[in-house]
Amino acid sequence: MATSSNYSKSKFNMAAQSRRQPGSTAKIWGLATLVHEGVNPETTTYVSRPLRIRYRGASEWWEPKTYDNSYGGSMNVSTATVRSDNSVYAQIGLDLQPENIVKMAHDMGITSPLQPVWSIILGSQVVTPLEQTNFYSTIARGGVRRDPSGISRIDGPSGTPIRMQRAKPRRILETWQASEIVSVLTRNIQYGTGTGANIG
Repeated sequence: MATSSNYSKSKFNMAAQSRRQPGSTAKIWGLATLVHEGVNPETTTYVSRPLRIRYRGASEWWEPKTYDNSYGGSMNVSTATVRSDNSVYAQIGLDLQPENIVKMAHDMGITSPLQPVWSIILGSQVVTPLEQTNFYSTIARGGVRRDPSGISRIDGPSGTPIRMQRAKPRRILETWQASEIVSVLTRNIQYGTGTGANIG
């Protein structure tokens, strides 16, 4: 885990202490919730379109837009993920209900408090990079959460290693569910909005 380039000048750990909005990487909180509920992202479709929604009794409208204000019409969830379509994901978030997305994010490795607001699925809440890495690593491990630890060993005064208490790994998603998410994200890296992260 790399952080400040010069520890003597800054002891602030960017990975573990900086809090940022995760943006579109939070869409996968919703995708994981969707797949966990048994929904197939290949056969479930939404319509990418301009949205204007208002909470009951609220004075302001919520108008989530796509990055370039273009809309693709009917598409399945996989395609919406590859395109990082805010319109479709806003609708997914409303169908899933924000409370369920918060629960899934916490179950899979996010530890920061999250508010169950409509925009949570579009990355409006703040988390640390380490938390988001932990969330994604749960997917990479086939649905098993294993929290990171910065200490590999502690020796006692006599040189004998002291046994450390670590959180036990927990299965959050079934293996096939994690594989479904990996399949969608692989396509995003290959030819979607994530091609800049394709390191081969």
